[in-house]
Order: sequence, then structure tokens, then C-alpha cells
Amino acid sequence: MENLPNSILENPVKLNREFLIDANEPVFAGHFPTYPILPGVMLLSLARSAMSDHFGRPVQLSEVRRQRFSKPVLPGMRVAIDLQLTPCAGGVEATARWTDASDGSALARAELVMSSAA
Repeated sequence: MENLPNSILENPVKLNREFLIDANEPVFAGHFPTYPILPGVMLLSLARSAMSDHFGRPVQLSEVRRQRFSKPVLPGMRVAIDLQLTPCAGGVEATARWTDASDGSALARAELVMSSAA
């Protein structure tokens, strides 16, 4: 994959990150006003952010091969994300699992393809 370290092309990489979901995020005002939940696209953004931090440069989401949501993500939750990164045609395949960091319960899982941002 262009512009990303060769180490990802040689060895699978595991990443683990935690994020606190800020209750003051503007997205909660409209999603949904009486029962705020984090939109799924924001979970994808957390995965992209973790990978960009790891590689030290921006990456972009190229493909969502599969996505499944198990439990809503609420304001104030601490979310853990585990990523398994392996090379694939066109970029890096990321198997992602999001869990509630307080009790380990599954929130979502996905198979993604990421590539270098232009």
C-alpha cells in the first residue's frame, strides 16, 4: 500500500485504543433528541482515527465489507476498539471490534478496508 510503512505489509498488526464518548458532541442533538445514541459512522471514524495515529499519517475508509451493531453507544460511554490489520488488495484490511470498556460487552464489529488518504 502506498505511503504506509512496509511493516504492515510484512506482519499483521494489532491495535487497541479506548475513547470516551463526549456527551456534548453536537451529533447527539439530532441523533436522537429524546434518546441520544452515537451514529454508526462515528464508530468507523474511531477506527480510522486509531489507524491514522498508528501510522502517523491520515488513512481513509475505502470499503465496509461487513458491519454489525450489537448495542447502542450512549453519551459518556468509554468505548474500546480492537483492530487486527492485515494487507489486502488496495490497502489494509481491518477487522474491528468495539466493546463497552466498562463491562466488555460487544457494541459492534466490522470488516473494513483502509487506504492512504490522498
